[in-house]
Amino acid sequence: MRQRASIVPNLRGADGLQAWQPPARIASLPLPGWFYPGPLAFTSAARPLSQFSQSNKFYGAFCVLVFLGLLGAVPVTQARSLFQAGSPILQVNGPTQVTVGDTVQIRVILDQPQPPGVFGYQFRLNWDSAIVAPVEASPTLDPQFPLIAQAQVTPGQLVVAASRQGDVPDLTGSLTVLTWTFQAIAAGSGSTPFDLSAVTLGQKDGTPLPIGGIINLTVQVIEPAHLGGMLTGNVQLEGPALGNLTGITLLIDGVDSTATTTANGDFAFTGLDFGLYTLTARRPGFLSATCTNFNHNRSTTTLAPVTLLAGDISGDDIIDITDAAALGQAIGGKGTSAAVDLNQDGAVNVLDLILLAVNYGQSAAALPWVCQP
Repeated sequence: MRQRASIVPNLRGADGLQAWQPPARIASLPLPGWFYPGPLAFTSAARPLSQFSQSNKFYGAFCVLVFLGLLGAVPVTQARSLFQAGSPILQVNGPTQVTVGDTVQIRVILDQPQPPGVFGYQFRLNWDSAIVAPVEASPTLDPQFPLIAQAQVTPGQLVVAASRQGDVPDLTGSLTVLTWTFQAIAAGSGSTPFDLSAVTLGQKDGTPLPIGGIINLTVQVIEPAHLGGMLTGNVQLEGPALGNLTGITLLIDGVDSTATTTANGDFAFTGLDFGLYTLTARRPGFLSATCTNFNHNRSTTTLAPVTLLAGDISGDDIIDITDAAALGQAIGGKGTSAAVDLNQDGAVNVLDLILLAVNYGQSAAALPWVCQP
């Protein structure tokens, strides 16, 4: 009778026909000794391990690798359910990222899909108190577990133990046993865990309930995105020639930075947060100009130009007799003081007096800087 080729791979190297042989180039490759086909042979007698052919070793290795690859392809959640079906799972639920200053709601969910159910629980919830802080003094607990033996809050940890009360049944299903709101107070190391420890679940008869798994949460805390841009503009002086406009100082209320003009009067603030601001331009010898509540909401906000009026030598934002007297005392003298040499020609004389006289009686309050339409 003619022998028929077996449809089952001949893994142990028995004599006779074989259904498959690896290419000679692959079969000749050296393989680790632990790649031996064990219980997969069905059609041949056993031989000592030392007599296994190189092709059979290859096939055994191939089967092992395929098996491991199939395991790796199973999603983590599916694999967890395969190994923990029917057992209670505790999960800390919440967003994985939050911005400094924002709040985040954390929930502890007890998932017990089938009997035996849960009659009481105990656990510790831990977090990094340097990065997040509870908004409420204590969490909201599931009212189905009304008998609370302990709910102690310390920096970075909550210890809670609670039970059902009276002749009531164990609970099954998805139970939200804790809800608590936290605020992100600092980016710190970049993330904070919310993890459970010292977990005990109990049944109505007082026996422990085996825990199928614990899924903790890590929340990344990030700095808020910077929303801002550049503020630009131009300030002129009445009197001095163009190209001699340095030294004008610009101050924004509530902002710890200043800007000064270039020779042609241009100025710029960089990296300024979006918002409403009040800006004042000052130069000794001139009335200041203030723009109130302008809106900076673009990558580059350009303000309307302004010209400062000459004559405020005393610096009180009013051009009056006090300024005229101070200028009169300086007429005929030499010097470059900006407060009295209003046209900056290097001499204090009648030309400076004329500039003051034209603006006599003016004040900064009466001449606001209209920097935006």
